[in-house]
Amino acid sequence: MKQVSNIIAETENLVLRRYKKSDLNDLYEYLSDADVVKFEPYKPMSISEVESNLEWRISTDEMIAVELKSNHKMIGNVY
Repeated sequence: MKQVSNIIAETENLVLRRYKKSDLNDLYEYLSDADVVKFEPYKPMSISEVESNLEWRISTDEMIAVELKSNHKMIGNVY
């Protein structure tokens, strides 16, 4: 069976990829920060809200995770 890659694109420093369950803590780090979500159409999220949001991100092609290659930290997303 052919394995499908989660990676959509790469640069020298970044990986654009599909979301995965292990992104929970990194996603919570920025979705719970009032300064980060200041201009988003939602308020800072609780961990349970982020868990639910992550499930949606995993299930859709609309959201792409941005990961630093140097430490594999998910630092944001593109729509």
